[in-house]
Amino acid sequence: MKCQFTILFFCIAMAFSNPVFPQKTDTGRLLNEANENLYKHPEKSIKLYNYILKNPLTPELKTTVLLKKIEAARLLGTYQKAVNLFIALRKRHTNFSNDSLNFSHWLQTAHLLKALDLETESQKALTKAKEKYPELPKKLREEYSTDLELLVLDHKAEPQTTVEINILKNALNHSYANHKRSWYLYQIGSLYNGMNQDSAKYYLNKISEKQNLPLTQIVAVKKAILNNQPITSLSKKMAHGLFYDNELKIPLLIKAIHHWENKKNIDSISKYTQQLEQAETSLNLDKRKAKVNLLEHTFKQKNKIQKQEKGQKKMYLRIAISLLSFLILLFFVYSKYRKRKQRLSQSTVVDPKSKIIPHKTEVEILKKIGDFEDSQLYLNPKMRIALLAKHLETNTRYLSTIINASKDKSFNAYINSLRIQYIIGKLNSTPKYLTYKISYLAKESGFASQSSFTTAFKEETGLTPSVYIKNIT
Repeated sequence: MKCQFTILFFCIAMAFSNPVFPQKTDTGRLLNEANENLYKHPEKSIKLYNYILKNPLTPELKTTVLLKKIEAARLLGTYQKAVNLFIALRKRHTNFSNDSLNFSHWLQTAHLLKALDLETESQKALTKAKEKYPELPKKLREEYSTDLELLVLDHKAEPQTTVEINILKNALNHSYANHKRSWYLYQIGSLYNGMNQDSAKYYLNKISEKQNLPLTQIVAVKKAILNNQPITSLSKKMAHGLFYDNELKIPLLIKAIHHWENKKNIDSISKYTQQLEQAETSLNLDKRKAKVNLLEHTFKQKNKIQKQEKGQKKMYLRIAISLLSFLILLFFVYSKYRKRKQRLSQSTVVDPKSKIIPHKTEVEILKKIGDFEDSQLYLNPKMRIALLAKHLETNTRYLSTIINASKDKSFNAYINSLRIQYIIGKLNSTPKYLTYKISYLAKESGFASQSSFTTAFKEETGLTPSVYIKNIT
């Protein structure tokens, strides 16, 4: 029986290269030992990685070890542990400055998502990995080429077993594959199983069984199944948890059940039947829980990012509004200051009789003129300088002199200008004024006649009232 897990297992195993670290320190020696055992004895590698992580490491080296630990957890089929490690790593890092780590991260992400049947997301991660691949040094590109090719094949809609076998055979000819040679042979034998039994046996027989390692135990089981041999002893080893190819447990248990059925041993049949049910349930359950855990984390991360982006937009909006308000206030203050400065610069005004207006008096009159402009009393058709002087509690000489100096206009021109600006404001803000007759506008703004209104309007705007209104409409 061809197990999907074996293909996936190989893809996982190739997720990262196996760099050789300087052995001058215990850390370097242990890391090399852990990497050498990754495909033969992943449980041992995890123990070594855990020990290494207790030592002071550079951020890059610590990330490398964590990624290797994730790979080992998935080799063991413990998807929940792999996902938990992956989530912890993503919380620590969102960007990787190192090209090799960046590529390895995306490749590892693609493997994890593929293992959990998240095809679309896995394809996206694979695309990222392919984008980063050309940025790697030549040596690393050679080491990663086989894994990348196999992962691309694994995402194809139709199985391409022959192509996959050829890629693996080609990898055996390269020196960088020495530490993975047994694993490659196992994968080739597994792929031939069901296609060509002789070829499957040929490649499995090339794997040395001298060392009592999990990988060699799996090979022994595969060969026993191919040769249709009794596997009582291997079943006992499997029962003690010595195999890390979880899906291989199922055909092994089935063979054990058949064996004890022939022996008519009811207790053993019941025992292995129960283990078969547990194996099938635990494999699916662990993968399902890992998938849910990863999806929940991804959902929370997306919500967190969206909230952060929303908060940033609100913050930028508040800053923009505050800045605009400040600029408007600054402009207003500056305008007031400029007007005040102009008025104060003319505070020493000489009257026709060569008498100086006291500074305090001039400031008070200027303030009262400002209040007068706000009150719209200038709309009174009877407004004359004597009436305004009386209203402002000053004399006509002071008032005329200050208006001439501060407004650069005679009293009548000043009043007419205020009236024209008033009616212009109405024309621009109140549409119904555009329909009124010119005579009404003249009366509304305080002029005694239409002709005087028209003359003053043209002096202020350069246009007659009729032309101005036509331009607006």
